[in-house]
Amino acid sequence: MLLIKHLQQNCKYQLDEIYWKIHQHIIDAMSNITVIESFLLLGFSGGRELQVLHFVIFLAMYLAILMGNLLIITLVAVNSHLHTPMYFFLVNLSVLDLGSTSAIMPKSMANSLKNSER
Repeated sequence: MLLIKHLQQNCKYQLDEIYWKIHQHIIDAMSNITVIESFLLLGFSGGRELQVLHFVIFLAMYLAILMGNLLIITLVAVNSHLHTPMYFFLVNLSVLDLGSTSAIMPKSMANSLKNSER
């Protein structure tokens, strides 16, 4: 009986120790947060010709993304047969793609023409 009590206490102490180690790891992981306020593109602009080429390529990609996503949104809105859950989520993905692309691509294009790093 004494042996069983000793084993129970020992297990409880070991579990408490494991709990606190895990708790400390979680606290450490939560405190390791990095906030990025700007981004930097390196290696694209060696000369003025490459900067213009970079701008034209990104402009073409941006316009293709805008037209494709706006086409999806318009077709789903106009055609009543496409008012199903699958197309609802497709429209949501198109809106998210428009938002994320519109946040990144214009800044990248402006940076390529301004010789700016931010």
